[in-house]
Amino acid sequence: MSVIGVDVATVLALEEPAKALLEAIEKAEAAIDRLYKAKYPGAEWVYTQSGEAMDAHGGFGTVALVVEAVAMFRKAAGNPAADDYTFFVEYLELDLGEAAKVIIDQGGDADKNLRRVEAVRQYAATVA
Repeated sequence: MSVIGVDVATVLALEEPAKALLEAIEKAEAAIDRLYKAKYPGAEWVYTQSGEAMDAHGGFGTVALVVEAVAMFRKAAGNPAADDYTFFVEYLELDLGEAAKVIIDQGGDADKNLRRVEAVRQYAATVA
């Protein structure tokens, strides 16, 4: 297996342990809340961090966002157009026109950005 293949497998292997951690946090939620309310030493930090871990839209680096990112990575399967579509259209919930504007506005090579927009448009036609 190539290094890329090993790297892809390694990233995909994150999904299940991250989901299991989220499930464990969810199961402990009531206990964490009770300890927080009882002002048990250290519980405030666990309360804060466990809440952040569960929030897929609360910021970067949350466990929930890692699970979502790995699922998007799996769906894109190495296809740049699928990756752009999954991120801009499905995750950010932009329509194709809005996604195209964001891609074009990213700067850099304008021709490359236009090719990306066209690739996303063609990909969208296959999943519509």
